[in-house]
Amino acid sequence: MTKITAAITAVGKYVPEDILTNKMLEKL
Repeated sequence: MTKITAAITAVGKYVPEDILTNKMLEKL
Protein backbone atom coordinates (compact mmCIF):
# COMPACT_ATOMS: atom_id res chain seq x y z
CA MET A 1 0.00 0.00 0.00
CA THR A 2 2.90 2.37 0.67
CA LYS A 3 4.00 2.15 -2.95
CA ILE A 4 0.46 2.96 -4.11
CA THR A 5 0.17 5.98 -1.83
CA ALA A 6 3.58 7.17 -2.99
CA ALA A 7 2.44 6.91 -6.61
CA ILE A 8 -0.75 8.82 -5.76
CA THR A 9 1.18 11.65 -4.13
CA ALA A 10 3.65 11.79 -7.04
CA VAL A 11 0.94 11.84 -9.71
CA GLY A 12 -1.23 14.07 -7.54
CA LYS A 13 1.24 16.87 -8.14
CA TYR A 14 0.29 16.86 -11.81
CA VAL A 15 -3.28 15.56 -11.72
CA PRO A 16 -6.13 16.95 -9.58
CA GLU A 17 -6.82 14.74 -6.55
CA ASP A 18 -10.50 14.34 -7.44
CA ILE A 19 -9.77 12.87 -10.87
CA LEU A 20 -6.95 10.71 -9.52
CA THR A 21 -9.01 9.25 -6.68
CA ASN A 22 -11.91 8.53 -9.02
CA LYS A 23 -9.66 6.56 -11.38
CA MET A 24 -8.09 4.69 -8.47
CA LEU A 25 -11.50 3.77 -7.06
CA GLU A 26 -12.60 2.50 -10.47
CA LYS A 27 -9.53 0.23 -10.65
CA LEU A 28 -10.17 -1.07 -7.15
